[in-house]
Amino acid sequence: MRIFFFCSALFLCSCVLSVADSFELVRENKGLVAIKLPEHPTPSERLAQQELISYLKKISGAEVPEIASKTILIGTPDRLEKLPEKIQSVFRADLQNDTFYLFSTESVLYIIGNRSFAALAGTYEFIEKYLGVRWFYPGELGEYYPRMDSISLPAIDDCQTAHFQFREFNICGTSKNFRSSYDWMARNKLYSNGPHSWQLPGMSDLEKQEYRQALGALQHVGGHEFFRQAVPKELFEAQPELFALQNGQRRWEGRVNRCLANPEVIRRSAEYYLQSFRNNPNSIGVFIGEDDSKAFCECPLCQQMGTFNETFSYSNLFHLFFQKIADQILLEFPQANLEFFAYWNYRPVPENPSIHYPSPNSYVLYAAHQRCYAHPFNADEPCNRKFFQELIDWKGRCAKLGFYDYRYDSRCYYAPFEEVVASDLKTFHQLGMVKWTDETLTGEGNSWGDNPNREILMRSNWQSHYVSAKLLWDSSLQLEDILQDAYQKYYGKAAPAMQQYHALRQQLWKNAPGHCVINGPERTASCLNTPGSEPQLLELLAEAEQLADSDILKQRIAFDRHCLKVFWQEPAEKLRQQRLQNKDLQPQPVLDPIQIDSQFNEQTWLKAQPIEGFFVPEIQKEASEKTMVRVAYDDEHLYLAINAENKNAWSPVKAEAKSRDGAVWEDDSIEIQIAPPDLDGQFFHFVINTKGVFYDAAVYGNSGDRNFDSQAEVCVGFEKQSYFYEIKIPLAPMRAKIDFRPWQFHVMRTVTNLQPPNSSEWSSFDGVRPFQTDRFRLLVFGKNLIQNGNFAELQPQEWTPGKATDFPKHWELAGRSLEHFRVETSSQGSKVWTSGTLFTGVPVPKEQAPESQYIFVVRACGKGSISARTWSWQGYQPRSNHRHLQLEKFPLSEGFQDYYFKVPYLLDEAHMIFYIDGLDKTVQNVSCTLNHN
Repeated sequence: MRIFFFCSALFLCSCVLSVADSFELVRENKGLVAIKLPEHPTPSERLAQQELISYLKKISGAEVPEIASKTILIGTPDRLEKLPEKIQSVFRADLQNDTFYLFSTESVLYIIGNRSFAALAGTYEFIEKYLGVRWFYPGELGEYYPRMDSISLPAIDDCQTAHFQFREFNICGTSKNFRSSYDWMARNKLYSNGPHSWQLPGMSDLEKQEYRQALGALQHVGGHEFFRQAVPKELFEAQPELFALQNGQRRWEGRVNRCLANPEVIRRSAEYYLQSFRNNPNSIGVFIGEDDSKAFCECPLCQQMGTFNETFSYSNLFHLFFQKIADQILLEFPQANLEFFAYWNYRPVPENPSIHYPSPNSYVLYAAHQRCYAHPFNADEPCNRKFFQELIDWKGRCAKLGFYDYRYDSRCYYAPFEEVVASDLKTFHQLGMVKWTDETLTGEGNSWGDNPNREILMRSNWQSHYVSAKLLWDSSLQLEDILQDAYQKYYGKAAPAMQQYHALRQQLWKNAPGHCVINGPERTASCLNTPGSEPQLLELLAEAEQLADSDILKQRIAFDRHCLKVFWQEPAEKLRQQRLQNKDLQPQPVLDPIQIDSQFNEQTWLKAQPIEGFFVPEIQKEASEKTMVRVAYDDEHLYLAINAENKNAWSPVKAEAKSRDGAVWEDDSIEIQIAPPDLDGQFFHFVINTKGVFYDAAVYGNSGDRNFDSQAEVCVGFEKQSYFYEIKIPLAPMRAKIDFRPWQFHVMRTVTNLQPPNSSEWSSFDGVRPFQTDRFRLLVFGKNLIQNGNFAELQPQEWTPGKATDFPKHWELAGRSLEHFRVETSSQGSKVWTSGTLFTGVPVPKEQAPESQYIFVVRACGKGSISARTWSWQGYQPRSNHRHLQLEKFPLSEGFQDYYFKVPYLLDEAHMIFYIDGLDKTVQNVSCTLNHN
């Protein structure tokens, strides 16, 4: 934030007169200015001096003299004399957030902060804003500085205050080099939650202490380990009642919470914090339970303490415990800085209205474990709306708020998070938040984890880290301006191509399907869904490589190329192979009006999952030309978008059929066969050639009725060696409606212009011939909650020790007896016969309509009967409010048939297990969608 002072016209004139017209630092590689500090400089001030000397030399080659006619003065007002009144007036106010003032006269440039770290931040602002240096990410490759023989600056009058009081990245994991990451944070005016002593090998204790002080490292007290320190395990033998009661026994092993209702635990915990504040009143007391522990005390006192209006919750229990300790701390230290985590198992606002944190320096730190990072955190995004409202509800219980993010744990690297993080930080500033933290790895030298790319995980997302740092200091900055400046300096002459490259990445990321959550899928694997996107990205990289005129620019572009390969291209190919195995198709609900123009540029098509898997029958050879199919739907239509590559053309395509319902299938063409449910074996046949000539028929068996008029709308286009077929099929002529029931669906292709002697080729989904509806793939409308529902993915399981047998991934068999199942593979997946109980976990979606219901569809055949049941529950750890439902029983038919099981949706449930029972059943496919009708 910029602060301007306009008290009167006379005062304004005096300010103008007091500011020098220019301030010369270097002339022809010779330093003209000395850098001075207070008499007893702090570590932050010494670091500021060292950094300024270092960057002046990097930029100009000049040595900074110890004595000169001009001076740069770095420090704080309480230890500097004779500061101009204009500067003194700023710092007379009680400034909670870091504030610095850069002000030049003819002979002195003042860099003054309200505290030592603010003076260091002001120095970095001067180096960045006025000398042109940038620190995009840790390490030399992420640093930019210009080359100048002389440096002369215009008059400076620049006062700034940070928009967030606490600004940091929490560096996790282990590394061979923490130092460069902490240096990067400081240079971007961020505080350090570390660096911890173990993260600074090779430094003496004194050096570590001074380094921490220089970087403004805040002394945190408590955290995940405070129970182990305040109530150590050594007390267990004499006082087991201090520890958690679980399953009728007191426990201390591992990450175990204590008995929070025990007065001695409360007393010891309060004394632990008080002793730390007595040693350092500026500490921050961090209140959080054991590190992701599931060990909570089940004793009657804890149950009573956590119950309000006959409802028990861990939010009541933990926050009442925190409040009891905080009250004791505030009696002795009323200005204490206290941080209360709203953590994953006690994140909701407590039902008990007496729980609140009103002290002026207290804040609740909201830990957003289940949020989606692909969408902004606000009330307009359905995926984050519940959590946003939860955050807002906390404002009524505390003086201030903070926010703790976990982007690194979403497993999406080289993901353009910058638009979302910019939106979030502007929202958080408007809400008056005092703190924002995000977890990340170090920028260099990571040695933790088994990810082969761990060295570059942090740097792959450098834009979002860099943008975060800028907006944490000044949330009024515009994202476009930050990125424009960054790309111009980072890529130099290659910037135009790389700006287009990153803009395309951002578009592909926004249009990718699904969400981005902790331990969720690699959303970047879906970013190359759009046909032609991968070659377009590679073309822009190649263009940038041609424009790059220095080794460092070439290295930076090579880094982007490597990140694209390992974080987008390779996962995309892996996902493609998974889709080839998983034969079920999930159509995309229409998001915007679709124009039938063969352009595929609507949001609907950009988000729709492409389907591949075309093979030549009998020989099961992969088709010579690649074909990708997308399907979308609304209440009245089915839509298809088909990308048919024509890269191996040896001659012009064949397109001889000229009239409607002619022999279109003899041309280069696409054939589609669709079998909606409940039509007594009838299905519909569509064929389109490259000229858009159309055939449609209603089919019974092998007999087609050409009098059938589907009223379909078709358009075919050609561009860059591909044909684009776009088709809109009304549901009414097919007497069909879209609900929870799967459809059968098949696509085929004829190519006639390949290289002789085999100039023609016919291929289809899975190499299946037409009219074999029992072998068609399934269209499952709505999100299919069942993983591997057609049992296509098999993996070895040891049902008996030392003997592995292939069994469907994500599925289990009760009893695990080798005598209870057989798996028969096919091109559409597998079929599982079992006389035991087959079951799988079902993820529970959030933010559904209360009247929704789960619709399980089991395609099966056999003898006797088939039935199903579910087990679901609320909460994560521990589970509560278990719901066991016995569902309907149906007689099995000899041929495969769909059996439907309906379960009411409950909003607060966390997970569900679906069981399939029957003594002699063969299951071909299982799906589950949520029906909102």
